[in-house]
Amino acid sequence: MTLKGKRVLVCGAGGFIGGHLVKNLISSGVASVRAVDIKPKAEWRQVFPAVENLVLDLSEKLDCLQAIIGNEAAIAHCDGMARTSPWIEREMNHSSRLPHHAGVLESYATA
Repeated sequence: MTLKGKRVLVCGAGGFIGGHLVKNLISSGVASVRAVDIKPKAEWRQVFPAVENLVLDLSEKLDCLQAIIGNEAAIAHCDGMARTSPWIEREMNHSSRLPHHAGVLESYATA
């Protein structure tokens, strides 16, 4: 499957893997990239002005819908729970990230 000319969503785009994926998608000729992460943009490893950068909580259905609307090609989910940033301590009060992951897929399926 080629992504050239398609609109692509990258979840977890503020992290190491997600940021590199965004960079590679830009250079590969995709039509547009929507980069999403829960962290404040000031804490993203890389921010690319050429893409739509959104701070959203994908455990919330409305945020999931905002993330996926208009993305026809793919969802790349690069989210993880590594302890590498101050925001992670705020997130650790969540007992599981499974609702976060499931919410993205459920929203995409019902949109």
